[in-house]
Parts: sequence; C-alpha cells; structure tokens
Amino acid sequence: HGESYHHTPATASIAVVGNLKTRKHSRYDNYVFNDFLQRGADWYGVTTSGVFLLGGEDDAGVGITAFITTAEANFGRHSIMYCLDCYLRARSDNGALMTLIVDEVELDDIEVMFPSSGGVNIRSVRAVLGVPRGVEGAAWQYKISNIDGARLNMFELIVAVGASKRSR
Repeated sequence: HGESYHHTPATASIAVVGNLKTRKHSRYDNYVFNDFLQRGADWYGVTTSGVFLLGGEDDAGVGITAFITTAEANFGRHSIMYCLDCYLRARSDNGALMTLIVDEVELDDIEVMFPSSGGVNIRSVRAVLGVPRGVEGAAWQYKISNIDGARLNMFELIVAVGASKRSR
C-alpha cells in the first residue's frame, strides 16, 4: 500500500515489536530509532543521526543477541518440585544456552550443542539438557539464548518434573 509511517519515543529505550500476522514479538534494549518509514518493500529507521535502511542478518556486523524466556510455571502443583530432565527441540548453527530460573534465582547456564551442519541445511534436533542435581523449587522458568548472535529457532521445550519430599 505504498508508504507507512510509525512513531516511537525520541530517546534510546526498550522497545517491544509485535508482528500481528505471525503473532510473534521481539524485545530490543537500547533502541535508538524514533521513527519508521516504509517505501515500497523497504523499511527505514530514523534516528537523530540519520535515516537507515533496515535489513540484513546482523546489527552493523555484530551478531544479534536473542533469547526466549518462558513464563513462570509451577506445573499445576503447589509444592516444591525438582526437574528430572529437559528436552529442547531447536535449530541452530552454533548451539544455545539454557538458564534455569528457580524461585526467581538464576542458576548457571547449561550449554546445548547441536550436531555441526557447516551452516548449511541446519537440522532440527532434540537435545537432552543436563539439569543440575538437587535443584528444587516451586516456581520454574527457562531462558534459552543464542550463542555469538547465531540464528536460533526454538520449537518446543519439554520438562519432566517430580515432586520433592520436602514441603514449603
């Protein structure tokens, strides 16, 4: 439909962008664009220092850090739980990191490696994530991040949990 125009705040800030067609969203920190303009099929971002054509696989040569954080879950139980195993089905050419968040405390990252494909025809794989033993809690979250700006597509995260013998 020709041209579109959008306005955002004039200072660098956090931006959440929603795609109404795919129902997906992204969050950007230190967002510098204050306006957008679409001309034909091209989109341009406007900052106080100029107008920039938007596109490409990176951010001025730097890989784009991306992550997905699940909602907090108690797995339908109101007791202390422990995580038996996690299964991640995803696609990446450089692996991923999973950060386990239990009762609002972030634990160490667990590195998820995928079979190397040389960056060509990257396959979807299901990886078993080694969850640290002894971790218990009532509220669980999982943060899956890319490594070094590599492309990461996450399809499903399956979590097997068990009830702890301890109580709150």
